[in-house]
This record gives sequence, structure tokens and C-alpha cells, in this order.
Amino acid sequence: MATLVKSGYAQAQPQKSYLLFDTADLSQTAFREWDEAGQVYKIKQLVTEGALRLLLRPVGPATAPLFHDTDTTFGGHPSLEMHGGAKLQTKLLNNIKTPFTSFVVCKATAGNEAKAGRIWRTDGAYKFYHMLSGPNGNKPGKSKYSIATSSYGRVMAATLEDAAPHISTGIVDGANSRIYLDGKLDGMGTITIPEIGPMFSIGGPTKGNKGSFVGSIARIIIYAGALSDEERRAIEVMLSAEYGIPVVH
Repeated sequence: MATLVKSGYAQAQPQKSYLLFDTADLSQTAFREWDEAGQVYKIKQLVTEGALRLLLRPVGPATAPLFHDTDTTFGGHPSLEMHGGAKLQTKLLNNIKTPFTSFVVCKATAGNEAKAGRIWRTDGAYKFYHMLSGPNGNKPGKSKYSIATSSYGRVMAATLEDAAPHISTGIVDGANSRIYLDGKLDGMGTITIPEIGPMFSIGGPTKGNKGSFVGSIARIIIYAGALSDEERRAIEVMLSAEYGIPVVH
């Protein structure tokens, strides 16, 4: 089992599944260091399992992510503000097998709620996205969270949302795939992929900038396995308390 890095996790940690990935602390001092030789920011501390080192590839001053060591939107915790350009990316040590469970804590930037944006995604034989996308007609001020693949299914939340912070939980489990918004089951469907990876990106595609997320990301957590309702609720309650986002169970 993973060694958990945040208070409250020890009580909430699922026993039947295990932690694959946790952004944990997005503060600038804990998160990145400049690699002069490679001319990239190397991520110092991102995961609790394995030895991943992500690379932040700035596109330019106008689009580079901003680190907020204290973000009142997320209960005073750090966040990463994405402007639709630079993103974080790496090559996974091992592909993530289906089923798996993804939690994201984020918000869209006002005015960009209806634009498709990849909160995190993978590229390989099977592309996968945990994303924010606009509804039919791209009505301003409204959006939907979804878990999706390029060709093998999508599950989209039914609730239209705004630019407020939310906890979105996606469970990829074949015909029983589903998405929760702030603890409430909000969509069900089928996603038929055996695994995802190896290229992994936060805030945008692994190549180019189309579909980049415009907003703030406070946390991304990925577990192997489809969490039980009890396990899922425990993590959502922990995230709710930590980031000040109400959930309904």
C-alpha cells in the first residue's frame, strides 16, 4: 500500500485498491525545480508510488502555469492555474490497467466553462481523458465533467455546472463506468479499454495545445481498481473537508 502524505488519508485509504498517483502538494517550493541543462522544470514531489518525475514544458510567459501556494478557492491549499498552454507530462513507468478510479479537484476559469479542457489525459494505444467539456450549443457559463476515450466510450455528467470548484470522481469499469459530481452519481455508461498510457499529461494534450484546460487544479488522485461506494465516499469526504467543497451522499 502507498504511504499517504496528507492528514486524513490514513482513515480514508481504500483497503481493496491501491494508490497509483497523487499530486498531493502543488505548492511551487515543494513541486518543481529548474533544470538548467534540460531547460525544463522537473517535478520534485508528485507521486506516492513509484519514481515518476514529470516535466513541465512552458510554452511561453503568457501561457505558463501559475503556482498558488495558498488558494482561498480551495480552502487555502495550493493550486496550479492553467492558461491553456503549458502542461505537465511524463511517460508512465507502467500503463494503468482498467478498472481504475480518478478523483479531480478543480474549477474552470470564468468565461471558459463551456470549452473542452483535459484536466488529465493519457496517450497510447487507448487515449483517455478526465475532462471538462461544454454542453450542446456551448452555452456560456455552463459545463459538464466527463470521463472519455477517443473511440471506446464516454460517460458525461448530466448536471450543468459553473465556474465553482468541484470534486469530480470517475470510475472506469467497462459497462459499469460512472461519474460522480460532488458525491452525487451524475452519469453512467460504457468505456471499453483494457489500459491507458504510457504518455500522461496534466492540463492538456501530450502534443500541441488543442483541448488544454483553462482553470485551476488543486488535486488529482488515481487508484487502481473500481472503488466501492464506501471507499469512494471516504475519499470524497476527505477531499470535501480539506478543500471546503460540499459533497452529497
